Amino acid sequence: HDNCAYDYLELRDGDSENSPLLGRFCGYAKPDDIKSSSNQLWMKFVSDGSVNKAGFAANFFKEIDECSRPDNGHCEQRCVNTLGSYHCGCDPGYELTPDRRSCAGDTKTC
Repeated sequence: HDNCAYDYLELRDGDSENSPLLGRFCGYAKPDDIKSSSNQLWMKFVSDGSVNKAGFAANFFKEIDECSRPDNGHCEQRCVNTLGSYHCGCDPGYELTPDRRSCAGDTKTC
């Protein structure tokens, strides 16, 4: 049910029911990606048992900050960390080259 009156999945940022609430999810709409602040996520599935449907599915992965590595994610100028990935960027006046890691710009001086 869309207002979570019957069944829902509750997620908390930590290892117990007293951890900060990340949300209650129900219905058919898939929520946006959820990120915990540590390596623990508390989940509780609640059902009134009156109607049986497909339930829920969850995927998880470990987030790695590629940009914090000494090689800056192999980016020549800027490394931009994203959830589950990263991409390279360039300083103003430069553009990303086809290798998606190097930057090229106008070499003229003012």
